[in-house]
Amino acid sequence: MQLSVATANLYMQPFERALNIFAEAGFQNIELDLFWERKEWAVAQHLQDVPVRRVVQQVERAGLRISSIHDGGGVLEARDSTEGFINPALDRHL
Repeated sequence: MQLSVATANLYMQPFERALNIFAEAGFQNIELDLFWERKEWAVAQHLQDVPVRRVVQQVERAGLRISSIHDGGGVLEARDSTEGFINPALDRHL
């Protein structure tokens, strides 16, 4: 069984510190939660304005592996529309 910890669990910590906490706790894999903001709602705030390359470097430095990416989108403006559902930063991270 492969276990991962979601990086958004420690969104109030600086991203690199969160990674170090996960590594020290014995995790090997993370679910990388992407920053997302829409109106009053946000997720993975510790990744706001952090370049993708820096995210990858910090993950590698911590000795962790990204097992999945969580697009924290899903805030729908209208129930009949998918507008706002996909995080615009997803392509850069993939």
